[in-house]
Amino acid sequence: YAHYGKLATIVDDKKASDGKTARMPCDHYEWAVTYFFSADLAKSGPWRCYVVARCEASGDGKAMTMGIYDIKARKSVSYKALAVKDFGGKDYQVFDLGTHKLHDRMYVWCAPAKRPGEVQAVYVDRFYLVREKGKK
Repeated sequence: YAHYGKLATIVDDKKASDGKTARMPCDHYEWAVTYFFSADLAKSGPWRCYVVARCEASGDGKAMTMGIYDIKARKSVSYKALAVKDFGGKDYQVFDLGTHKLHDRMYVWCAPAKRPGEVQAVYVDRFYLVREKGKK
């Protein structure tokens, strides 16, 4: 990633599922943590998409945004804006981005709110997918 070390870094975090997490400082609002879906997901979906995240912040207001973007259709498939009250603190929270038919021209993304001084950092532990059986 061209801006690794500035927009996002991988850091140690005992609370993260594998002891590592992606940390984004809140001096930007770039989609700095992303994951592109693989082509095989289209054959066996739809899929419910989850993001596990937390933030370090004081006060209220927006801390982070996340969603799913479809490059082929040139549109957002899912979008969520999170307030500090939704997930501030040391514990990770699970956020549901909904159930979607995914393909390899889509990706999930996370971005911090640009609020230096109020939101210190947001952390993304992982993305995970659950296949929704019986749905087409």
